[in-house]
Amino acid sequence: MRLISALCCESVVVDQFTNRVSIFNLLEEVITPTLPVGIFVVANFALWEREPGEADSRASLIVRMNTNQLTQLPFEIAFQDKSRCRTIVGLSGIVLNEVGQLTFEITVGDAIYSTWRVPVSLVAQQTAEAVAPAAPPGGA
Repeated sequence: MRLISALCCESVVVDQFTNRVSIFNLLEEVITPTLPVGIFVVANFALWEREPGEADSRASLIVRMNTNQLTQLPFEIAFQDKSRCRTIVGLSGIVLNEVGQLTFEITVGDAIYSTWRVPVSLVAQQTAEAVAPAAPPGGA
């Protein structure tokens, strides 16, 4: 079995008529003015391919913030007599308490098949003075 592609995004939709997948709002980075910050919904999408006769597998999605494991979600890789299959694992309510590296890791047994890294950083908050419009030239 091999992993063709894996990513994290806000949502994944599979069209019921065409069977095509649409990925929305790729999770590339988290920039926040304050901590803690919540990520309300995340979907982990993976496309798998297997050799003829290869069995289905159990896998896990492990989510870490730096070295702290936040959650581990088991899921099935079920080919249903096909050579390819998709897995979509949804998460909600991830709370981040620190800056650093948010990691989504797919494992099968002891093997790591995919790692999706998301940098988490702070940005300075703007003050009311900084966003107020400038006075027109010549005074008014």
